[in-house]
Amino acid sequence: MTELTIRPATEPAPARPAGGPRYDDVTPGTALPRLTHVIRRGDLVRYAGASGDFNPIHWNERAAR
Repeated sequence: MTELTIRPATEPAPARPAGGPRYDDVTPGTALPRLTHVIRRGDLVRYAGASGDFNPIHWNERAAR
């Protein structure tokens, strides 16, 4: 299951671990490290603009609640 974490723009992104398993080293059943992505409001606004989806939920905090 993917975990989504949205952090304030003022909070720095956590350091990513160096390296990780290579594709050729992964087989069925291999335990993989947790993968997280930091998504900020600006990312949502840019995606909404690129996709042509101008729903206020993407840029207006009150509409998003």
